[in-house]
Amino acid sequence: MKLIKIILITCSIFLATTVSAVWSDSQQTQYGESSDKQAQIKIITPQELSQLFYKAQGDFLANHTAAAAETIRKAANLLEQEAKLSADDPAKLLSASAKELKDAALQVETQSEVSDLNLRRAFRRAHHALALYYHDKATKSILKNEISKAGEYLMAAASHLEDAWHWSGRRVGEASQSAINSAKDISHKILTGLDWAIDEVNTKTKDLGREINKMGKIEIMDQHAYSFHADISTAIVEVAKKTIPAVAHIQVTERQEIPNPFWPYQKDPSFRQYFNLPKKMPKQFERELVGVGTGIIINSEGYILTNNHVVDGATKIQVTLSDGTQYSATVIGVDPKTDLGVIKISAEKPLPYVTFGNSDEIQVGQWVVAIGHPRGLDQTVTQGIISAKHRHGAIDPSSYSDFIQTDAPINPGNSGGPLLDLYGEVIGVNSAILSESGGFEGIGFSIPSNMAVHIANELIDHGKVIRGWLGLNAQDLTPDLAKSFGMKILKGALVADVLKNGPAYSSGIHNGDVILSFDNIEISDSTSLRNKVANTPVGKMVNITVMRNGKEQKLSVKIGNMEALNKSLAETLKNRLRIGIEPVSKKDTENFGMTLSNGVKINWIDPNGPLGKLGFEKGDILLALNGRPIQDVQSFIETIAAFPHHQKIELIALDHKTGQTGYAKVEIS
Repeated sequence: MKLIKIILITCSIFLATTVSAVWSDSQQTQYGESSDKQAQIKIITPQELSQLFYKAQGDFLANHTAAAAETIRKAANLLEQEAKLSADDPAKLLSASAKELKDAALQVETQSEVSDLNLRRAFRRAHHALALYYHDKATKSILKNEISKAGEYLMAAASHLEDAWHWSGRRVGEASQSAINSAKDISHKILTGLDWAIDEVNTKTKDLGREINKMGKIEIMDQHAYSFHADISTAIVEVAKKTIPAVAHIQVTERQEIPNPFWPYQKDPSFRQYFNLPKKMPKQFERELVGVGTGIIINSEGYILTNNHVVDGATKIQVTLSDGTQYSATVIGVDPKTDLGVIKISAEKPLPYVTFGNSDEIQVGQWVVAIGHPRGLDQTVTQGIISAKHRHGAIDPSSYSDFIQTDAPINPGNSGGPLLDLYGEVIGVNSAILSESGGFEGIGFSIPSNMAVHIANELIDHGKVIRGWLGLNAQDLTPDLAKSFGMKILKGALVADVLKNGPAYSSGIHNGDVILSFDNIEISDSTSLRNKVANTPVGKMVNITVMRNGKEQKLSVKIGNMEALNKSLAETLKNRLRIGIEPVSKKDTENFGMTLSNGVKINWIDPNGPLGKLGFEKGDILLALNGRPIQDVQSFIETIAAFPHHQKIELIALDHKTGQTGYAKVEIS
C-alpha cells in the first residue's frame, strides 16, 4: 500500500468516522422535524465509496483485474441506487458517473487499454457528482426550512468534494479548503443541535456550491505523488519499511580459466631455469572471482529481477533475504542488450515482493529512493531526485537503453536494486554509474520499470527476449534535415532505409518518412523508436504517424518477429560470407580487454569461403564494417544482406589467438 494512499485512507476514515458520529448523534428533533424523518435519510459516505475505490485501484495495480472490476461495479451500483431517488439534473449526472464506472469496470475486466490515470479520473468524477447531488439536496432542504436535513446533506457534499480533490491529484485550493471547512463547521453545529440562523447556512451552502462547480473544470494530474502534503523524511521511512523485505543481497561466484603465460616456454631449459619453473606446467589456471549485487523479488514464487552483469557467467549464486535466510539461485534468463536478468530461489513460504510503478509518468525533479547492498553493506537506503529521463547510449550505444538519470547515491553492489518513488513503487532498476574515480559522483542510471517488467516477463515465459521488428533503419533528425522537411521541432526518427518485404515495407513506409509517433506514443529520436518497436509484442497491429512531403499521414503496421528474421538472414550470411556469427560475450570482452561488447564473434566458418581463404578462424571477432563499428548480430546481418553481389567490403577484426587487430578486404559472394 502506498504511503500517500495510507495518508489519504487515514484522512478519509477519520472524516467519515466524524461524519458518521455526528450523523448518528443527531437523532433529536431539529427545527420542527421528527427523528423518524431524519433516520430515513440515506447518504453515501465518502468512506464507503473511497474504500471501494482504494480496493479497486490496489487490485488493478496488482493485475487482479476481475476483483478490481467487481469492486468498481459495486461503487457504480451505489450511485445508481441513489440516482433513482430523484429525476433532476444532479441525479442524471450521478447516473452518468455510474455508467462511466461500469464502462471502466468492463475495460479492466477485458484488459482493454485502461490506466490508473483513467480509473482515478472516473473516481474523481464520482465524488464530484455526489458533491453536486448532495449540495442540491442541501439547497432544497434550506428552502423547505428543513435545516437538520440541510446539515446532513451539506456535510456529505463537503466531504465528497474533499475526496474529489484527493483523486484529482492536485492540492486543495485555498478557497475550496475554506469553503469545505466552513461547510463542515456549520453542518457540525446543526447536527449537534445548535440553533443557527437560516441565512448563515444559506451563505455557507452558496460558498461550497461555487467550489463544487470549479471542481467540474479540474483535470487530474498524471503524477499524483506530488499532490499531497507528505513529510519526505516520513515518506522515505515508510518506503524503506515496505520495500527492504523484497530486496535481496546477491553474491555470485565465477570460475575463470586464465592462460599460463609461461606455458609456451616450458620446453626452454634456460628460461625454465631462470624463472625456476617446473618441467610440467598446466596450460591454464583456474581462479574464482566473487562479486556482489542486488535483486528485486518480483513475485511470491521467488523470481528475482537483477542486472545481467551481476549474474551472467556465474557458476554459483547465493541469495540472502532481509531476514537473513539464504538460498541458492538458478538463472532463468538474461538479456545483455538491456542489462537485465532473472534468477529464481525456492523458498518454503510465499515471499514479499515489490510493486512496479509506471516509469512513463515520472518527472524530472521527482524525489526517489534507492535501496541496495553497496560494497556488501546490506539494506542501504539512499535518496535523491530524478535528474533526467531518456538517456540513450550512456553506457553501450548498441544496447536498448532508455535510462533514468538520478543523483541518488549508487555504488558498486547497488546494481540490480530498485529505484522507488515515494509511494514505494519501483520505477527503475539501478544499473550503472558514470564515474572517473570508480565511486559515485552524482550520476547514476536506472533501467525504466516499464522496460524491466516487459523483459522480466519475457525471460520468465520464454527464457529469452522475443523482440518486435519493423524492418527499417532510422536515424536522428538534424536541424538542417528538419528544416528541409518543413518541421519546426527536432523530434522524430528519419527513415533511412526500408528492407524489402519487411513489415514497414508492406505497410507503405518510405525512405525519407519521418516517424512522429508509434503506437500513439510520441517518438523523440531513432533510439526511442528502436526501443518501442523492440518492446512491442510480435503480431500486434500498431498505428504509426509519419511526416511525408510536409503532411502527416497515418499508417498501420503489423510488428514482425526479429528472431525469425535473424534465422532467415543468418542463412543469407552463410551463403554470402560463408560464416556463422554470435554476440560477443562478457568473457570475450574480459579476455581481450574490450571496453564494450560491440562486434560479432565467428562461431562457424567455411575454410573455402571468402573469409576462410583469408585465414579467418572460428573465435575471431569482427569489430567494424566499412569504417563503422558493428553494433550487434542483427545490424551486421541486415547490412551484409543489403549489399549487392560482388560488393567489396572492409573489415576490422580481432585475432582470437593473439588479441591483435587488423584490416581485411573481402568480396561478398
